[in-house]
This record gives sequence, C-alpha cells and structure tokens, in this order.
Amino acid sequence: MTTMKSLSLLPNLRQADSTKANAGIELPELIAIIRRRKWLIAGVTSVIFAGALAGIVSLTERFTATTAVLIEPSAGAALDINAIVSGFSADAETIQSQIEIMKSRRLAGRVVEKLELWSHHEYTSDDLDGGFSLGSILPIAVVDALPFLGGDSAEAAFESENDLRARLVTQFLKSLTISGAGRSRVIDITFESEDRLLAALASNTVAELYIVDELESRFEAIQGATTWINNRVTQLRDQVAQSERAVEEWRSANGIVETAADGGGTVIRQQITTINDQLAIARGDLAESQAKVSAIERARTSPIGLSSLPDIIASEAVQQLSAQAADIRQRLALNESAYGPRHPIMISLQAELGDVDRRMANEINVILEGTRNQARIGRARVDELTRTLSTLDGQSALQSEALVHLATLKSIAGADRLLLESFLEKSNITGNTDLSQSNARIISPAEVPNVAAFPNRKLMAVGSLGFALAFALALAFLLERLEGGFRSSEEIERSLGVPGLGLIPEVRSVPGFKRVLEEVVLDNPLSHYAEALRRLYTTVLLQEGDPKKSSIVFTSAMPGEGKTTVVVALGRVIAAMGRRVVVIDCDFRRPRLHKALGASTNGRGLMQLLLDNDEVSDVLEEDPRSGLHFIKAGTDFVRPMNLLESPRFREVLAELRERYDIVLIDAPPVLAVSDGLMLASRADQTVIVAKWHDTQREAIGTTVKQVAEAGANIAGVVLNQVNVSKNSNYRYGDSMLYTKQFSKYYTQ
Repeated sequence: MTTMKSLSLLPNLRQADSTKANAGIELPELIAIIRRRKWLIAGVTSVIFAGALAGIVSLTERFTATTAVLIEPSAGAALDINAIVSGFSADAETIQSQIEIMKSRRLAGRVVEKLELWSHHEYTSDDLDGGFSLGSILPIAVVDALPFLGGDSAEAAFESENDLRARLVTQFLKSLTISGAGRSRVIDITFESEDRLLAALASNTVAELYIVDELESRFEAIQGATTWINNRVTQLRDQVAQSERAVEEWRSANGIVETAADGGGTVIRQQITTINDQLAIARGDLAESQAKVSAIERARTSPIGLSSLPDIIASEAVQQLSAQAADIRQRLALNESAYGPRHPIMISLQAELGDVDRRMANEINVILEGTRNQARIGRARVDELTRTLSTLDGQSALQSEALVHLATLKSIAGADRLLLESFLEKSNITGNTDLSQSNARIISPAEVPNVAAFPNRKLMAVGSLGFALAFALALAFLLERLEGGFRSSEEIERSLGVPGLGLIPEVRSVPGFKRVLEEVVLDNPLSHYAEALRRLYTTVLLQEGDPKKSSIVFTSAMPGEGKTTVVVALGRVIAAMGRRVVVIDCDFRRPRLHKALGASTNGRGLMQLLLDNDEVSDVLEEDPRSGLHFIKAGTDFVRPMNLLESPRFREVLAELRERYDIVLIDAPPVLAVSDGLMLASRADQTVIVAKWHDTQREAIGTTVKQVAEAGANIAGVVLNQVNVSKNSNYRYGDSMLYTKQFSKYYTQ
C-alpha cells in the first residue's frame, strides 16, 4: 500500500480548494454554455423582447420644449444695494437658488392659472389621481353597476377648489424640469406634454412669470429697505449725539486733559514720559560721578597715586605745576654734584620745589572735592526726579480707570458715527436705484417641437433586445452554475487535484440493451459501455507499480452512485480478458453483489469467513457467464469495523492477492459509514465512483479528502451514468469519445 502517495496528495487537495472559488470562465466554456442553453436563451429573449415591443408601441408620445434664461449679476457699488434688495451674484449657490424659485409651487400655481390648465384634457381630474384603480380599466357599465368602484368619483364631486388647484400644481411640476446649463449662468426651463403647443407655451410662461415675479420682489424689497433705512438713520443721528455728549461729560468730570502732540494722550502721561527721560540721564551722570569717586578712593592706596587719575592728568594747572617741579628737580640734579646739600642754591631750589608740590597738592584736592560734590549733586537730582515720577505715577493710576471708560465711550461714539455714515450712503443709493431692469432675461424662447422626445422607439427597441439577451444569458449562466455535479475528468482534476478516470455512459435507455447493466458487457462486448470499463481498467492498472497483482476498492460519496454495478461489470470485463479476478462485497449494511450476479440469496459469505474461520474456498462462488469469482457479504451482521480491523481480514485479503490477479472490493459510501475508509487503507488502490452531473462537488471533495487523510492510495474519480448526448454539448476533451466520429468503433 502506498501511503506516502496519499500524503503527497493532500497539498494538491488544499491547493484545489483554495483556487476553486477563484476559477473563472474561459471563452470556450462560455461558448459551450451558450450552445447547451441556446433554446432557453432564445425563448427567454423572445418573450421579453416581444413584451417590451408591445409596451413600446402602446406608449403615448410626449413633446418637450426648452426656454433658456440668463441670470445676470447686479451692478456693484461702493455699498452693494443688491445685498439689501436680494439682487443676484454670479456664484453657483445663487443660480441654484433661482432654480428652486422657478420650481416653487407658488410660481407653478400662477402658471396654472394663467394657462387655465384645468380645461386642458391632459390635466382633467380623472388623470390627476396618480394611483391605479380597478374602475379605470373596467367598462363604464360595470363601474356604474358596482357602487364601490365609483366611490372615488363621488368624492371628487365634493373636492374643493383649493384641493383641485393643489393637484393641478403637483401634476404640472411633474412635467417641469429646470437645470443649469453647465458652469454658465444660463438656466434651461424644459416642459414635457402630450400637446406640443402646450409644451412650448408652458415653458415660455414659466420664464416670463419668473421675470415678473423677480421684478415685483425687487420692488417690494427696495420699498421696504428704503423705509427701514430712513427710520434707522433718524435713530442713529440721536444715538451719535448722545454718545459724543457722554464722552465730553466724562472727560470734564474726571479732569482728563488730552493733547494732540506725539499721537495724543493725557498731560500726566506726557509729564511721566519727560521725567522718565530726565531720570535716565541723571542716573547716567550719577553713575559716572560715583565711578570717579571710587577711582579716587582706589588711587589713594595705589603706588602710582592720585596723579594717574584722568581728571588730574587733564588739568592745565596740574600740568604746569608738574612741569615746574620737573624743571626744579632737573636743576637739583645738576647742582648736586657741584654744591653740597647745605649750599644756599640747593636750599633755595629745595624750598622752591616744596612750594610747587604744595600748590600741586592743593590743586589736586580742589579737583577731588569737585568730583565728590558732583556725585552728591547727581544723587540729589536722581532722588528728586524719582519722587516726582512716583507722584505722577500715583496720579496716573487714579486716572487710568477713568481713561478706560473714556476709551469705551469714544469707541461707542465712533462706531455709531460710522454706522450713521454707512446708512446715509445706503439711503442715497436706494433713492437712485433703477428697478425697471430685471436681473434675468430670456435669451432663447421655446419653439413648438416637431419631433416627440418620448418615446425613442428605435433606441428603446435596441435597449430592450439587449436587456432581454443579457437577462437570458445571465439566467443560462446561473442555471449552469447551480448544477452541482462534475461533467468531465478535466473538472475533477482542476477542482479536486486527483486524476479523472474517465466516463462510463448511461445505456439503460439505448434500444437493444437489457435493463440489467451488469449483463451489457456480456451481451454487447464492443459497446460504448464495455469499452469505457476496459479503459477504466487500463487507466487504473497503469497507475500501479505491479499490474499483475492489485487490490482495488470501489467506494462513493453517496448511496445510489452505481458503484456495485461498475464493480460487477468491470469484474466481468477483466474475467473476459483471461485475468483471474474476484469481487468481494464488503457493504455489510446494504449488500447487493449477490443480486447483481444473479445469486439466489446472500447466504454464507465474508461475514462467516471472518467470524467462523472458514476457508476462502468455502465462500467463493463463480459467475457462470464470465467465470468471475465473487464472495458475498454474508449474514449474521455484526460490527463491521471490528471485522475489517481484525488480523483475520488481513489474512483473507493477502490470500486473495496470491490466488487472483485482481481483487475488486465493493465498499460502502464514505460519507455514510466509516467502513469505506478502513477498506481503502487496506487496499492497493481506491477508485471513487460519482454520478455524472448529479453528485454534489462538495460531497465528492469531502470524500477524496477523507480517503487521502486515511492513508489510502487514490487512483482517481470515475464518472458514472453519463448522458452521452448531453455530455457532447459540453465540449470537454473526454466528451468527444462518444460522438459520431468514433461511432464506427462500437456496435452501439
């Protein structure tokens, strides 16, 4: 047994499941579907198209006429009066607003009254109900005889004038279409009617009454605006006078004096600014004087002395005294070597030098004292300015609250004056506005149409034909998709990922064949049916490594697939080829092998062979017509799984492999019981029999998956009970085997 082959098949099954939903329909398959369903497509298309033609012919002609109206923007002004009198701008919102006005019930009511549409046959009361009534399709005599059918007419007799007008307006608006012409300021007014004259007249009347309505609205608006503006101007004048008077009273009460210099402001604020500037200068001077005093104090302890100070160095008197001292020292140095220290000349020079030094010291002290005085004066000035600034800040703080309120009063007064000026200008504009010109004008009046806009019978006929054909094709494809079974080996291999073993034709309805399918291969060995079984035998054996010895399990997904018939017929075909073959009925719950081979009863069989340890020869029987050996299921039904898992069953199966070339095992359906999975795992190969075009694909796919997971070697799936004539329409590769081209190779 080839368990590894079954395990390698699982990835193919998963890949087939994942791609099955994404599989599209190719062109040859589309053509094949159309050929198979051609009569359905033709019938559905004809019925729908005929009904559509009847409806198109019965349609009433309707005419349309269009009037083009241009919406012009109002002329602008410094203050736009259009904002007051609801004039027009050129934006999309304004155009849409005018369209809604044209579609209003008020304007439509005026058109209905002007055209007196209640007298027009298209707008009679019988046509305005809008709904379907049984009395509208019955003869008048029947309606009169049945009172409940005439109830609506009685109620209509008491209909008020307002109700009638509302219904006429509603009916009129249903025929009216108003839209903008692209991105332009042109509005198209289109009216549809059975009467071509009414179509043009109604369209033009809507445009004319709209222009009149627009002029009336502008006139009413300008009159109302003028009255309101004049009243408002009077109020604003009093309000401006009051607000300006409040400003002056507050300024006087709080002693606020304002100046126009440097951008305005109060006198206190200007004084504070001046004092701040002076204080900044005084502080700078004080800092400079203090720096000089500090330098003097440092110079007293310095080796260089006070003579290094900049003010002393810059003094002319100090410079002259320094020069005199230097000259005297020079003469002392020259005479020191010639005269002694007590010489009168030396004493005179020493006295002169001492006098110069005293004078220089006095001059330096004067300079130093002046610097200290300057620092003291700077300090006094800074203190005085600081006190003055503090006093002004206090006064300013007291006046700040009053200034805030003053600013508020001035702002109110300014706003009132601006508003008054604005309304005075608007009053001048409203007095000069020309209301004789409308913002809308007709640029293309509607003309009486010569050709009906509806219905376009040619276009509707072509569209109906296209719709009918599309619906018929869709119905055909839907019915095709609803068919759940497989129809070819190609579909099996593409959808399940396992080999397709071919097609076994349905021959029950073929003249000359017997109703017992198991006898067909004996009575007609050259028939389609017999050849299909021989092809199945050859295909299965080609997959086996040793074709001389093989055990094959035949199972299915559901009951009624024809599995037992295929096993018996295949066994007889193999026996007729001279091979030793035995068929075992392992379907203990529903044994049928004995009936298919013409045995009288089920009798002793595999069940007794496994339970009583009988010899294989004791339960073997032979088909007299073909020499086929078979083992029936047997009686005394017990748990089949226990028997199939027993070592005895393995011994029996091994013995049969030695005695026969081919061992065919008829197993129960996989989805019904688990016996089939056990048998598949014991045999060399497993063949799954499925009914053509009938067994659901999901059921077959589940069966293949379970058999593969059980470790069985799946030879493939064979489609049984194939309708040859229908199958030839599917245009698959194996559908050609039973066409006329190959009929000469078969007897029937």
